[in-house]
Amino acid sequence: MTDETHSVPLDDEPLTQDVHPITEPLGALVAILPHDPLIADLIALRRATPDLAEAARSATFFEAMVKVSPLGVGFGRLFGLAQAGLQLLAAANEAIVAIWPVDDNEIARAKLSLHPDPETQRNLRGDRYLRVVLAALHPGYLRVSAPAKPTPDDRALVFWPVGHEVGASDAATLPTGDAYGKAECERLAMFAFSGPKVAPLIERARELLAASDQLRGQAMRLGPDALELRLASEGALISAYSLLAQAALWPSRDDADDIAAKVDLITLVNSRVSSDDPTHMIATVMLAYERSREAVRLGSAPFRWRHPDVAWSDIV
Repeated sequence: MTDETHSVPLDDEPLTQDVHPITEPLGALVAILPHDPLIADLIALRRATPDLAEAARSATFFEAMVKVSPLGVGFGRLFGLAQAGLQLLAAANEAIVAIWPVDDNEIARAKLSLHPDPETQRNLRGDRYLRVVLAALHPGYLRVSAPAKPTPDDRALVFWPVGHEVGASDAATLPTGDAYGKAECERLAMFAFSGPKVAPLIERARELLAASDQLRGQAMRLGPDALELRLASEGALISAYSLLAQAALWPSRDDADDIAAKVDLITLVNSRVSSDDPTHMIATVMLAYERSREAVRLGSAPFRWRHPDVAWSDIV
């Protein structure tokens, strides 16, 4: 197997360890479910009403901040890590918007707000990349009835949206409205360091995909009276593809198991292309994988990127 390898020396200044951590949005979404969820848990997740408009704004904001030079910080390792952190935050919020099924016009508008300019994207990254982006963020159609309002009997879910703003610490203001200095760079750098192991995410996603398939099959046998089973199936799919997007998004460490897990990720997602899984969810994982490569290319990231010689299946 041939690899495209990208590694970065780590002999620059050490990072401060006592910074307030930034919450990873995809991880927070997945953490809603217990490890062995009940069908009621899956239904509650599907009936949740995430603020996708806010997630879309956050994705746009963090993407814009990548192009802004922080105050009082040079162009060394800390700057590169902060840029990688911003790119990962932008991509995580984008993935949440892309994964969620379309139930109403508000969700469709959130997806459309992240559509790139076609000509610019085509010139920068080519037609295939553009097709993946548009497939991931397609406004779609109603797969099930719109989620009902929560009742006292529903499972308690974490508050949404999860707070993960960069925050301001001095009076200087950037055009985006946030101050962005060394303290914020250190928070973002530590965020870039904090990625999870990929293999456990993929294994849990396999379990949820199997559960989704089983629930979907039961719902098809029961017909139109199986709304709750269909909701549970979609809840499992949302969780599974959130895990897969998380696994795709975080760049590989210099770890043989972590790098091998990327091959497993591509193989698993390719195997779902011919399933009934929504195309926009499959495309979201592919897009997160590309966003991960962008984060590494920003420079000074503590990652060893290996691009396995395993091709993604065509979806569009």
